Amino acid sequence: MGTNQHSETYDDKTRLLDIGHDTLCQNYMLEAMSEFGKALELSQKHIYQALPRLLSMWFDLTGVCVGRMEKDNSLQSSLQDSQEKANNLISHLIDKVQPCSFYTALPQLIAHICHQHEDTSTIVTSILKRVLEKYPRQAMWALAWLRHSACAVRSSMGDEIFKSTAKKFQRQENMDVHDLLMDSRSLFKYLIDLAKYKPVKDKTNSFSVKLWRGSSPLHAFVPPIKAALSVSHASIEANDRSKDIFPKQVPRMRAFHKDIQLMSSKARPKRITVFAVQPEYADTPAASYELSNQDVGEIHFLLKQEAKGDLRKDARVQDLNNVINRILAGAQSGAHVACQRRLHLRTFSVVCLSEDCGILEWVPNTDSFRNIVTKSYNPQAPRHSRRRRGTNLADFGYLRDAYEKAQQFYFKRGNLKKAALMFEKLCLQKYPPLLYWWFVHNFPNPHAWFEARARFTLSASVWSAVGHIIGLGDRHSENILIDTANGECVHVDFDCIFNKGLNLPRPEVIPFRLTVNMIGKTKLEND
Repeated sequence: MGTNQHSETYDDKTRLLDIGHDTLCQNYMLEAMSEFGKALELSQKHIYQALPRLLSMWFDLTGVCVGRMEKDNSLQSSLQDSQEKANNLISHLIDKVQPCSFYTALPQLIAHICHQHEDTSTIVTSILKRVLEKYPRQAMWALAWLRHSACAVRSSMGDEIFKSTAKKFQRQENMDVHDLLMDSRSLFKYLIDLAKYKPVKDKTNSFSVKLWRGSSPLHAFVPPIKAALSVSHASIEANDRSKDIFPKQVPRMRAFHKDIQLMSSKARPKRITVFAVQPEYADTPAASYELSNQDVGEIHFLLKQEAKGDLRKDARVQDLNNVINRILAGAQSGAHVACQRRLHLRTFSVVCLSEDCGILEWVPNTDSFRNIVTKSYNPQAPRHSRRRRGTNLADFGYLRDAYEKAQQFYFKRGNLKKAALMFEKLCLQKYPPLLYWWFVHNFPNPHAWFEARARFTLSASVWSAVGHIIGLGDRHSENILIDTANGECVHVDFDCIFNKGLNLPRPEVIPFRLTVNMIGKTKLEND
């Protein structure tokens, strides 16, 4: 069986070693696992608290390698017995807990499919098969990257999960779902190849492609968007096995648009368009690859390849953001600060197709922080003044040189005060803030202006706090989006986390984005 691909830190090894040598700790873990299991059998109300803890303790306990311990027969025997009890406990729990509960923990389960304990890995695989059998259209997207993993063991296990589940539907004479699961590999491969494709002309902004065709029509696949893949907590709490936990009125994909748009960023991701229809019109023939009368609109996605990164980090950060949103929304009292201020993080779907390729839900009505500032202008400034229009910020060459000049002055002479004065003279005075004028022009109604400004302030504050906690870097002006409809702030691209920015050639020492365009006139509060 393949080994776990996640590298262990020294603290992880020490913790697992302590578990292996502490019989009392093992007993406490088994007792806690048993109680969490009973709680899940009785109710799904606290599923987001009980299930992740249960799985974490299970993986920790069975993750202790008996062979690495000292040759103490009593300790080894006790550990093996505890691991066997833990695996038996989970095995018995599989049939008693609904598949929808395990669906909420798919990322945690998938990450341990190559667990070093063979029995644990087998149980994880059986859970994934059960979830895929129950929710094939939704679960296939979460399991997609297993089939195209760079790790041969993971790839073969992913294939086996899909094929064995498809055979079950074949035996049940449900050929629609059987064909869907078998065709999913072809669709995923098509999207991966498209993400990796590099046009011959580097400066082109769009190109046309041959569209995907399979045995199953495109409308048979649920679109990989948050609304379609997210579980309704209320339906899980209802504990009704016949109840559908997913929204029913999510539009289906009718056909891809043949034209692909190339984005201007360094990685050159592709923006693809899918024509959307209501579920009742999903059987409309996809002969037309243009907008149809029955189409309710378009769904946009971003196909991306991380040359040096891992898109799984983006997906896991979105999972973390969902946890934070549940915490912020969990304040039932109206007097709670989070409830009063409507604090939350705007999230979107990130589906990994392989370690380096993925399809991301396009956040509608958004524009980059850079574009918005560039479009802004100050009507009170003189007509021909450099301070009037944000288009002057397009001269990033001068701005970057001026910033580096002030930075190098500090690095060479160590005089922070003079370096700050140089930065203010060369950058801040020459390019005054203009973002607040965008709110004035974009929201002419006083109430709408106040609401949009408040939304931006609160959302930027939450993102800054969360970004500081996880060590989020690379917060340049194209990785921060603003919703042009309500002013809300949205962050994208989470490859640079865990203070990775501190190890760059020029370290990012500021924990979050706080430029002159994002603070008020006193230079202290967010305006």
